[in-house]
Amino acid sequence: MKGHNEVVEQLFPLVDLADPSHLETAMLEAASKGRESIVARLFALNPSLVDVHTKYWDQETPLHLAAKHGHEKVVAQLLAFNPQSCNARTQGGKTTLHFAAQSGHDKIVERLLAHIDPALIDAIDARKETALFLAIRQGNETMVLRLLTHSPDSINEVCLRQFVARRSLWRSRQDCC
Repeated sequence: MKGHNEVVEQLFPLVDLADPSHLETAMLEAASKGRESIVARLFALNPSLVDVHTKYWDQETPLHLAAKHGHEKVVAQLLAFNPQSCNARTQGGKTTLHFAAQSGHDKIVERLLAHIDPALIDAIDARKETALFLAIRQGNETMVLRLLTHSPDSINEVCLRQFVARRSLWRSRQDCC
């Protein structure tokens, strides 16, 4: 779909709107690829598409996919359509915050923190990982501190100590070699 918005616009009249799966697939693909104009057009056709879940990829929503792939404008767009969509969890328990943290998208994490249910900031997925743990693994100091300041859970002190120890080890390796 990249660079072919005009073609996509011409194809819209040919889509069988009676079959919601066609629009669902298009919304998931558009969010995943960062196609803002297509996301807007699909939302105009059917606002409930913001909350559709993938059937094959762990029940991800368009917002999960946009956050995972770092599409800041689509994330903002989807949150404007439905701010509560950031509270959806995948079959594996991941939140949108998990995907953004795992992929290192700090600006998206910041935006999601403004909307997400505070109880989900420390949500643990099926692999026993939080968004904070994923940010620590990324080594993203800014994101770690941002998540810690929003986290209501004191268990994160342990994560912070792990982060500081890991960062110190990494820096000492850089200094010696």
